[in-house]
Amino acid sequence: GSMHGSLSSEPPDRRTLASLAHGRDNHLNLLRALAASLVIYTHAYGATGHGGAEPLAALTGKSFGSVAVDVFFVVSGFLVAKSWERRRSVRAFALARARRIFPGLWVCVAFCVAGVGAAFTTLAPDAYLASPLTAAFVVRNLTVLPFGTLGQLPGVFVAHPETTVNLPLWTLPFELKMYLLLAVLGRLRWLERRGVAASVAIVGGAIYLLHAVRGAPPTAAVEYARFAYFFFAGTVAYLRRDRVPATPALVAAALLVALVPLAMPAATIDAGIREAAIALATPYLALAAAVSLPASLLAYNRAGDYSYGLYIYGFPVQQAFVAASGLRMSPAENLWYSLPVALLLAILSWHLVERRALRWRRVPPPHDARPGVELS
Repeated sequence: GSMHGSLSSEPPDRRTLASLAHGRDNHLNLLRALAASLVIYTHAYGATGHGGAEPLAALTGKSFGSVAVDVFFVVSGFLVAKSWERRRSVRAFALARARRIFPGLWVCVAFCVAGVGAAFTTLAPDAYLASPLTAAFVVRNLTVLPFGTLGQLPGVFVAHPETTVNLPLWTLPFELKMYLLLAVLGRLRWLERRGVAASVAIVGGAIYLLHAVRGAPPTAAVEYARFAYFFFAGTVAYLRRDRVPATPALVAAALLVALVPLAMPAATIDAGIREAAIALATPYLALAAAVSLPASLLAYNRAGDYSYGLYIYGFPVQQAFVAASGLRMSPAENLWYSLPVALLLAILSWHLVERRALRWRRVPPPHDARPGVELS
């Protein structure tokens, strides 16, 4: 299909990824909420000092939460390519992305500093507020780029197995850099040449997968390659959405690619190969599963998009429960207490902050934009 194929009014073929790009009534919202919950699941192990016991990490060296972050990048690459195509203006695109990321983040940073941090710091209140680390935490996490995010607050959770106040924020600079790269490619009209996005995904994937098979700890360059692979795999899936079939049989085949190496005995197969198999299957599995899920689950979309709130509020809540337990808490207990509280904060964040920010439009949309609230 052409780049303008999505403008036609007739519904796309339900057996391809095109159905995910048609309107907003799809399962991508639910998929992201499940992924954010998996991040909280994995962090329940790390926050309580049982990181090595996380089931997938024990088998592959890569946790469920890490796979969930990969899924976020795939879905993001898909939806953000759609967002670029609708706007085709760097300014309008940048404002749309900023409205999605920053207002929710700013309120969360305030929650971390004035709420969780102030409640649990070992420092006197004035020393805590006057600390350069507190100022750095505020400035870097409010801006994200160019200096990246910062995890620690002074005197907060220093005796914990993991001393970071908000661990998941580390992926946000990567996310924003992928948006920038996509906007640059779009502005140069290189996204129309579909081989360009595919080349970024293939080169990133090759670097990341070869590194995974070697089993060495990732460097910053490998993390860039990893996120470029997943994000631009999502972008390629969007650009070729009319041609990518999504049937239960193909979903099952992709699942086998991911799961068969997990089932093989450790003596015959390396952890790195297991990680690579999962990473190869993830982009297709995430998007094709979102097509194949039963229609009854679409009811979730009437609630809201709680994935981002779950992602940014989960860890400070988990750390607060670890502190309240006197550092004596099992992963299961941590998940049991933290997930409902994080979900409550995510619901408040969506309805009071994020959704309002998305509707706040001082900039008139470009003349070719269709109406509707952009939730991607």
